[in-house]
Amino acid sequence: MCRAVVEWLASLAAWVRSACFERSVTFDGGLEVSVGRQVAEGGFSRVLGGTAAGGARVVVKELRCEEREQAARAEREILACRACAHEGVVRLLDSGVRRDGGARVYGLVFPRYDRGLRGELEARLVHRTAPPLAPRA
Repeated sequence: MCRAVVEWLASLAAWVRSACFERSVTFDGGLEVSVGRQVAEGGFSRVLGGTAAGGARVVVKELRCEEREQAARAEREILACRACAHEGVVRLLDSGVRRDGGARVYGLVFPRYDRGLRGELEARLVHRTAPPLAPRA
């Protein structure tokens, strides 16, 4: 009983650290990001706010993959984001993968926009009041 309580407290402490405090992560391309609190959540992903080295505001989309098919889908998403250079597509800044127990957690780093993504796309594509999200190829 005592061991179970100690393990539960350790897992609770780890959860509190990951949910409430920033941690520094270096992605595969060398981008260092101080990752903070969660700002959104999806099916098998969550989005965390962060700050890249140099002060740029970013978001990190974390895809938690328990199964091979999920991991393959995450890898295809990364490849598609890297290959696509269009003014209506947010540019992937960096990515990486780590293990968390039996799962693979893929991290995709994107710029964070003050107006939110919808507001930014509208300003850029509809009103043409801002430069494109990604450089044209």
